[in-house]
Amino acid sequence: MDKNVRAAAKRILAIGVRLDGESASPATSLAPDGMLILMEGDPARADQARRFLTSAGLAGRASVIGGDPRRMLYKLSGPFDLIFCDPAYLSSRDMIEKLLAPNGMLITNAGE
Repeated sequence: MDKNVRAAAKRILAIGVRLDGESASPATSLAPDGMLILMEGDPARADQARRFLTSAGLAGRASVIGGDPRRMLYKLSGPFDLIFCDPAYLSSRDMIEKLLAPNGMLITNAGE
């Protein structure tokens, strides 16, 4: 992914994606004034994500929503510049794509 595209991502949604600071992760794709929402079905991984965001200094610009993303996607309002989605949740692709900004990007292999 182009570094300039990543730097422009002001609204990012991550669905079931591990946060680890790698080059193509939601945390490193967030613009300095951006906002990140992470949805995670596994409670232990949700807690791990919260700790990572706090240690990365992003806790004030990021939220972690615990629970099955497929049941909560309808509660979100877009648009999102970038959506990182674990392939396990692509059964909700239609709903996910509705949350994308007109020039937004859906990344489906993040965290692998």
